[in-house]
Amino acid sequence: MFNKVLFGVVESLNNVTTARPVSADMATRTLQGIDFAHHMVHIGQSFYAIASATLAGTDVLGFSFTAPALTTAYTHMCVSFRGSTAGTGSILENVTSFTGGTAYTAINLNRNSTVASGSTILWGKTGTTPLVPTGGTEIFPCYVSSGVTNGFDRAAQIEIILKPSIKYHFGFTNGASSSQATVYLYWYEMIPLN
Repeated sequence: MFNKVLFGVVESLNNVTTARPVSADMATRTLQGIDFAHHMVHIGQSFYAIASATLAGTDVLGFSFTAPALTTAYTHMCVSFRGSTAGTGSILENVTSFTGGTAYTAINLNRNSTVASGSTILWGKTGTTPLVPTGGTEIFPCYVSSGVTNGFDRAAQIEIILKPSIKYHFGFTNGASSSQATVYLYWYEMIPLN
């Protein structure tokens, strides 16, 4: 007879070590588990920020994002850009400074957690609360087709690990006509293991 408990794993969280069984599905005999990013949601270390707005031609919607210091955490980031009409998405790294913008509080994806993100975030939109970056190197330019999501998308399992204490700009620049646009950031913060 197939035994549901195959073997144990040892996990350590907050200096408490616990042995837990790893189980398999009885029908398929596959191990049951979740990926690491999903695990980070469960322990309250995953966050998101989302900005949606109606943009006129060539308007910009975006976030400034200062990653926490290395002693705090590495930031594992997924980004999505979407517009109802075509536009361009961009990630700038090593931005010198930002003018304007409004403070944004990241949302913890585990609604039972009181953990706050260690990142500093502003958001802005041309014409309302403009957020203008100075300096920086474009590390990810992308064309965003009408009604299509582009970027380092969690669904595609593509993420970038941000440099500690560095300023980034994640922006969507609208095309020529009016558009409903969204910039979505999803990340988890993990203390370096090595």
